[in-house]
Amino acid sequence: MERHARRDDLIPKATKLPVHLWLAVGALAAAAWFLWSGPARPKTGPLPPLALVADDGRPVPMAWFKEGPTVIYLWLPGDARGDAQAGELEALRRSWEGRGVRFLGVSVSASPTAGRMSASTLGLGFQVVTAKGNVLEALGVRGFPATLLVNAHAQVVDRVEGIRGPAELGPAIERVVQR
Repeated sequence: MERHARRDDLIPKATKLPVHLWLAVGALAAAAWFLWSGPARPKTGPLPPLALVADDGRPVPMAWFKEGPTVIYLWLPGDARGDAQAGELEALRRSWEGRGVRFLGVSVSASPTAGRMSASTLGLGFQVVTAKGNVLEALGVRGFPATLLVNAHAQVVDRVEGIRGPAELGPAIERVVQR
């Protein structure tokens, strides 16, 4: 009589853990992930101090954000999806031209010239600055590209992470202008 091996016999006894231990390991892994990822940041609130540098090397003063509603676009120049989104924002900028809404591109590249070169290649008409320090953490941004909508009181009114089309961004800009 030939004995067939059962699947339980193929797993060494030392690796067989009770279900409640596997659940405990899973719970610990989930808790570690939440602690590592940091607290969830609110979508809205005061714009934190940002270390942004213009092409001429001068910092962008926080008072600049109180001069009117601003669309802040954070992206990694050279990323195809982010560059495509920048082009769509340029089209939106042209449609909002003369209505008091300003657009600011923030390059998160380590190279200070990457944003300028990308803006030139893409034909962007809005100012592009370079992020210095931990701007992403200060803004609570976890993905690229990200668009922040800031009112004339330097309050973040809305944020959009990832690729979004003009159909979604246009009405969001309209809401910022109305506040």
